[in-house]
Amino acid sequence: MAFLGVQPGAGIEILMDLLGFRQELAGARLVITGEGSLDAQSLHGKAPVGVTGAAGTQGVPVVAVAGRTQLSVEQLRGAGIQARRPAPLRSRRWIPARAADGPSRPGRRSAGRRPAGRDR
Repeated sequence: MAFLGVQPGAGIEILMDLLGFRQELAGARLVITGEGSLDAQSLHGKAPVGVTGAAGTQGVPVVAVAGRTQLSVEQLRGAGIQARRPAPLRSRRWIPARAADGPSRPGRRSAGRRPAGRDR
């Protein structure tokens, strides 16, 4: 990296600077952020914790939406996340990938049928 003149840094910090995120926080009353998984890696520079840090400097509370959470309440609060909510479940209904054009070639045999074992 030194050869290229690049300084290491968290990607979320660079992205927030490019987007003017801190300026957009002015007047905000709540920030909602999300991640597929809130886990130990999240505490080391992933987007939700970076967003939470920026919001915290301006006193804006943060709620995180995640598919799964492996962090304790204490860890979440330590990162500045006041609350977390599970991501909404996807519909159990089977929909072909290209519904408008009909099923793709591999799916022709099962078109219109739900996967085995699904009642709803």
